[in-house]
Amino acid sequence: MKPLAFALPLILGDVALSAVTSAVARHRPPFFVATIVAAPVAATIAWALALRALRLVVFSIGSLRTALRRGWPVWLVAVVIAVVVAHVRLPPRSLMGWSFLVEGVVFVPLAEEFAFRGALQTALAATALGERLVGVGMRASTLVAAAIFGLAHLALFAGGVPLAATLVEVVSALALGLVAGYVYQRTGNLWYGIVLHALGNLGGA
Repeated sequence: MKPLAFALPLILGDVALSAVTSAVARHRPPFFVATIVAAPVAATIAWALALRALRLVVFSIGSLRTALRRGWPVWLVAVVIAVVVAHVRLPPRSLMGWSFLVEGVVFVPLAEEFAFRGALQTALAATALGERLVGVGMRASTLVAAAIFGLAHLALFAGGVPLAATLVEVVSALALGLVAGYVYQRTGNLWYGIVLHALGNLGGA
């Protein structure tokens, strides 16, 4: 079977789990919310790595050290901006609030980059979309993966996020998907996207 046949269930499962857990978690105690929201994140990471280990969707992960070393000036500026924005926007946090922040900055970027850039984009690149270029050397497969990533954030609406705020998240995710996807297309290193994703989540937390 083609890699896409295994990558698509991963993406659909991730979106479905996120939507269901967001809906269930509404108006629940913080500890319950933190626990149940962690479930789809952990499941997505495990699922993506299982596909890779079984060689059903073979995607490159790359080196965190390489990503940090080659892009350190950009990361330094991005970290400063993200920390300043987060400090301005975020109210004082409880222990539970910090657990949500860590989840959003560490585990969510891992899960979503493994699933959308690693598994989905790689699987799409193995189709005819991987041979078609759009714009500045970007493959159509990269564009489609980014679009799916953006649309997947419509699941936030199920968790009670207002429609306008959800659409902002969709557009932001699309932009992130285009940048992270293009960098992954060029480098084969997921860590650039993971770090960028983490900083974006920190600034927008």
